[in-house]
Amino acid sequence: MAKPIPPNRRWLQNQGARAESQAPTPAPEPVPRVNLNVQNLIRELLGDPVDEDFDLHALVEAYLDDEPQGRVEVLHARYPGQCQGCGRSIRVGERITRHANWGVWVHEGCRNSQRRALRTITARYSGVCRYCRRAIAVGERISQHNRYGWIHEACAQQLQDQS
Repeated sequence: MAKPIPPNRRWLQNQGARAESQAPTPAPEPVPRVNLNVQNLIRELLGDPVDEDFDLHALVEAYLDDEPQGRVEVLHARYPGQCQGCGRSIRVGERITRHANWGVWVHEGCRNSQRRALRTITARYSGVCRYCRRAIAVGERISQHNRYGWIHEACAQQLQDQS
């Protein structure tokens, strides 16, 4: 069994000197608790408004309003894509913005369109259309449908016209 390490004499001297030099500090006085509701606390911190028509609730609601007033962010496209408002392609450099309801990038003029265009891609693999049961060849335009999965663009257009 190993012997315990004796404390260092110099360390003990320093500890004793440190304890002697520190006088016991008195405990801080407790802060009196005041029951204030939030509105009174804000008025106490900010002071009374100089305007008699000041409405604190209207100020907070205006601050927390999450929709920006009037300004719509318009960017120049950095990547090619497809506009979901009109279905045409988005080319690099065209002015685009987020759609008001869908949250996807569309042409600047398609921002408030109500009808959503089909989103299509070029098929990279062969497969079978789950709507018409015909083959999908590589290079054909296909669209994804919630119920049927990947289907021909013509089949997707037919389903969209039915609804």
